[in-house]
Amino acid sequence: MEAADSPLSRLSTSAQTEFSASIRFNEKGITGFRYDALAGLTATDAHEILALFGAQRATRLIDNLRIASDTDAAIMKGTFFVKGKRFDPAARNTQLKFGQWFGQWYDADDFSQGGTDHKGYYCAQRATCLQASNAICMSSC
Repeated sequence: MEAADSPLSRLSTSAQTEFSASIRFNEKGITGFRYDALAGLTATDAHEILALFGAQRATRLIDNLRIASDTDAAIMKGTFFVKGKRFDPAARNTQLKFGQWFGQWYDADDFSQGGTDHKGYYCAQRATCLQASNAICMSSC
């Protein structure tokens, strides 16, 4: 993928830097990020950016995303896409049950209503989410 084709190119250079600097990882993957830099994007654009890190299910938790299509509306209701395949946690897709997703095993319950991701918190250390505005602490913290 060329840099210009990357979903990150939808952000200004300063927003790319701000967002990239906020992302935290551990051995399980992404543990959290600040979403200020994503404000004003469509839900689809934010979803595609978060998909680069395997965090697209958290899109619905982000404030100030634009809804410009039916796909945007579906994403904000909790639907997310993995490699082009649509997952709707409310429908409890059987293909998610005990399936492998981005190298980890999950039960469908992990995806219902965004799993155990916490809006308004950041991952301070392993299994410790602390309060922070405009941040999401992911279930892998």
